[in-house]
Amino acid sequence: MACKQTSLLLAVAALAALAVCASAGSSYTRSPPRRSPPRMHAGPEPYGPPMTNAWLKMPANGRFRVLQVADVHYQNGANTTCQDILPEQNPCSDLNSTALLEAMIKKEQPNLVVFTGDNVWYPDNVDIVAAQTALTKPLNDAGIPYMLTFGNHDCEAEDCRSKLIEADMKQPYSLTVSGPKELHGKGNYAYTVMGPDGRAAFALYVMDGGAYLKTEFPGSYDFIHPDQVQWYNETSMALEKAAGRKVPGIAFTHIPMPEYDSAFVCNLPANTTGISIGTENDFGNKSKSGMGKVLANNCTFGSTTGVFQEGVYSANVNGGLFSAMALRGDIKMVNVGHDHVNDFCTPFYGIQLCYGGGFGYHAYGKAGWPRRARTMDLYANGTVHTYKTLDSWGAYAEIDHQSF
Repeated sequence: MACKQTSLLLAVAALAALAVCASAGSSYTRSPPRRSPPRMHAGPEPYGPPMTNAWLKMPANGRFRVLQVADVHYQNGANTTCQDILPEQNPCSDLNSTALLEAMIKKEQPNLVVFTGDNVWYPDNVDIVAAQTALTKPLNDAGIPYMLTFGNHDCEAEDCRSKLIEADMKQPYSLTVSGPKELHGKGNYAYTVMGPDGRAAFALYVMDGGAYLKTEFPGSYDFIHPDQVQWYNETSMALEKAAGRKVPGIAFTHIPMPEYDSAFVCNLPANTTGISIGTENDFGNKSKSGMGKVLANNCTFGSTTGVFQEGVYSANVNGGLFSAMALRGDIKMVNVGHDHVNDFCTPFYGIQLCYGGGFGYHAYGKAGWPRRARTMDLYANGTVHTYKTLDSWGAYAEIDHQSF
C-alpha cells in the first residue's frame, strides 16, 4: 500500500510541474473557464432574428391573412385520379386540387399561403419538380406570396428535397428558403410579419419535419431534431432582443408532435365515451371549456374544436420542440397536416395545436367529407382568429371560427 501511495504522490507532483511549465508559455495562470457546449451550426455567433420581406406587412386595417394548404399530393395532373370522393364528383384529377386552390385564393384573398407538406406525391410521379410548379402556378399567376415545407411523401425513394426547394426558390412569388445547411431537413426558416406601424407583429416559423427514420429509430416517422429546436430557440430570442419584447409566433410543419395526442386526450369532455379511430368525432360546438377529461396529472386545458377521425400519427420519439416552445412562451399556434381527416384545434400549455385538414383530391380523405383549408387572421394586437373553409360544391362554407 505504501508503494502505491508514493507512486500516486510522485504522479501528482509530476503533473503539477507540467502545469507550471505549460503556464510559463501561456497567458493562462489558471485553468480556463468551462466552455458551453459547441453550437450545432457553423460560426461563433447565434442565429439571428427572422428574415423580413416587403410582402409580409400588415395592411392598414391591422390584419394579415394566412391560408394553410395541407396534403395536396399533386402527381401527374389530369392523368391522376382522385381518392375517396362521391360518384357525382367524377371525373376528378389533380386539376380539381388546383381549381380548389384558385377558388380559395379568390374567396379568402390571403396575404400569404403556406403549404405544410406532402405537396406532391413522389411515387410514380413523372416529374416532381414539374408537379410542384404546377401546384404553385395559381399563386404565381395571381401574385400571391407563398412558402412551403415538406412532408413524408414529397421525397421517399431518394433525397430530392434539395432539388424541390431550389426549384421553388426560383418562382416569382416564392418566399421559400433552404435554411441553414447544417440543420436536419431542407427548408427551416422564419419570417417576421411587420405591423402597420413598422414594428414586428408576428413571427412565422417553418420547419422540415422529415419523412421516415430508418436507422436511429426504425419504423417511425421523423421529427423535429434537437438542432432545429436550438435554431428555433436562438431565432426567437434574437427577435425578442431586436424587438424589445417577445413577438407572438405561428409555426408550420408537416408531421404532428406527440403532444397533439396528449392534448386531445386531456381536453376530451369528461363524459366522453366511445372515441375510436375511423369514426367521425366532431367536437365543434360540442365540447365545453373546462370540461376536459381529468387524468392522473389533472391535464385539462380547454375545449377541442373540430374533427378527430384518425389517430395522431406522430413520430415514436419526441425531439423536444413543444417543450421548447412552451418554455419560450411566444408560439400561439402550431399548424400541421399529415393526418388528412383530422382538422381539430386543441389547446395545450398555452399553445393551440391545429390541423389544416386534407386539401388535395389525390390524397386520401373521406367520401362526402369536403376537402378544406385553414385560414388564420393575424392581428396587430397579437390575436389570432382561425376557421376552415370547405369545398362545398361552390358554397365554400366557413366552419369552426375561434380566436385566441
